[in-house]
Amino acid sequence: MTYNDINAVLQNFAKSNMVFSNEYDFQFELAQALQKLSFVKDVKMEVLSLEKDWTEVKLLAKQKQKLSAKTKEYTDIIVETNDGKFYAFELKYKTPDRICVYENTRFGDVVTMAQGAHDINAYAFWHDVERLESINDRNFSKKIKIEKSFAIFLTNHATYRYNDFSGSSIWQKYSMQEGKALTMGALTFREGNEPFYKTSSQSLDAINLKKSYKNLRWENYELGNSDYNDYPNEHKTEHPGFSYLILEVYPI
Repeated sequence: MTYNDINAVLQNFAKSNMVFSNEYDFQFELAQALQKLSFVKDVKMEVLSLEKDWTEVKLLAKQKQKLSAKTKEYTDIIVETNDGKFYAFELKYKTPDRICVYENTRFGDVVTMAQGAHDINAYAFWHDVERLESINDRNFSKKIKIEKSFAIFLTNHATYRYNDFSGSSIWQKYSMQEGKALTMGALTFREGNEPFYKTSSQSLDAINLKKSYKNLRWENYELGNSDYNDYPNEHKTEHPGFSYLILEVYPI
């Protein structure tokens, strides 16, 4: 499974004028589309993996013990291809705080609204990448070794693609604009290279990447018959249209 395979699926979505109401909607539709590919054998959503070995988990179950939430992790989509290889997907779908209305050919109009602060959402994307790099350290109920993963970020918020906004110390390290490069190692925060950052509601640990990612490449998601189908430049902010980032992640 390649970048071009995934890009073709998303381009077909755009040509079909598909706009998603939320991240779960995007996840479901992508899983359905992947299942239809000729070389795909099976597709599963929200696949559980654990820090513990499943033999130990079964023993704990017999003893009626609880399993700590910290040991559990869910992967958005896992695909098995006909040649027995496995591919993992983590998705993000983020929209801005202004209301945009889109015509969806299948379910009628879709309204997109605020999906959180852009710097926190960018951090969450790189957290997905960090997890995908180490995904083969996890224990799935079925013996799975991930060949390659895809971290996908779909948005109609111009900031993610174009803005190098420096007002946030989180964004300084975790931005994801066109052409951005992130090098391997700990992405500490600005103030004194702190290994964590506290917001009003949570504490963020510095992400430690095992690989470098250079020249981030965004693609236009040009809707088939919509007025919101352009992403010409960073100044088009009223109705910027959708675009997406596909990042290939190879497990270490």
